[in-house]
Amino acid sequence: MVTSWLILQAADLLFPALSIQDWAFQLLLGLLLLFFLPALIFSWVYEMTPEGLKREKDVDHDSAEMIASGIKINKVIAVLLALAIVVVGLDRLFPEPHWQLATTPCVESPELNGSEGALSESKGLALPPGQSIAVFPFVNRSDDAGNEHFSSSMAEQVLNLLSQVPGLQVTSRSSAFASAEQLADPVAFTRPLNVASILEGSVQHDAGQIRVTAQLIDAGSGRLLWSETYDRPEGHIFLAQDELAAAIVDRVAAVLLVGLLPSEEIGVDPADAVAMHPP
Repeated sequence: MVTSWLILQAADLLFPALSIQDWAFQLLLGLLLLFFLPALIFSWVYEMTPEGLKREKDVDHDSAEMIASGIKINKVIAVLLALAIVVVGLDRLFPEPHWQLATTPCVESPELNGSEGALSESKGLALPPGQSIAVFPFVNRSDDAGNEHFSSSMAEQVLNLLSQVPGLQVTSRSSAFASAEQLADPVAFTRPLNVASILEGSVQHDAGQIRVTAQLIDAGSGRLLWSETYDRPEGHIFLAQDELAAAIVDRVAAVLLVGLLPSEEIGVDPADAVAMHPP
């Protein structure tokens, strides 16, 4: 019994190191179980003596040879038991570590044709998280260059609110804004950013009104996921900016996290959007 246990312990340590398949360990265990009962019966009927193997009934246990042989066997059993105790103690003191490998799923990006655009990527490109987004600077559509600051701060406010939404991964302002400035096509530069979606928009000032248009775009295909236009009076500029940013964040979070379609109602006041997603 002790010998079988030691054999299994040795196999458990050596088989993985030698890259031996799991079925080999199962086969060894099965063989030990299969021959355990016959070995037990055999050891009960026969006994090893200095003269060789004899039946139990023919052995003189009081002879000097049998006493010496018994002492040797007892020593062997004691050594095996000591080894078993040492192995069990080491296993308790130094348990086998369970490693968790952090892997990033890699896919071969397909080639997309038609209205969804073309996506041709290198093999093994890491798939971006589905709830990841980059916010690009909003474009000033007004003739007055002085409104450029409002457009930029509008995008910054949206980015700040999006970063407070639990479960949403938002690219930093410096990375996203630098990407938008380098290429005319924002989708083309989202690949190094490794995001699933981008948010871009435009701002117009006309006749005391502010019109903000926001678009949520799939970074892989360039497909439009959601778009909406908001109008606010120009009088209270900061209040208008806060309301517009909250409304945009409310819809973007619903599309990316909840999975609502652009045509579905969320049922939340845009001004309360931030309260829905506390930091």
